[in-house]
Amino acid sequence: MHKILLASFVINGTVDSFDNFFATVELELPNSNTKTSVAVMPISTFPCVIHEGTKFQLIKYSTGDDVIIQCVYPDEELGCEGEK
Repeated sequence: MHKILLASFVINGTVDSFDNFFATVELELPNSNTKTSVAVMPISTFPCVIHEGTKFQLIKYSTGDDVIIQCVYPDEELGCEGEK
């Protein structure tokens, strides 16, 4: 079995729904057979106030780095609803 370790990436995502604790999101995975994948993420991980349709990015710069969640604001291409 071969494992592929991504050293760096940017994955675009959109919030589908959320409650007081978790958000169900769609992720646009690069080079995937499917257009999107679904994930459940704690809302506490988002650095902005989320709502249905909030756009964000998962960013990893290098192998040793943690993944950063970045909301994309309205004046940018993907849009987002303000900071917490």
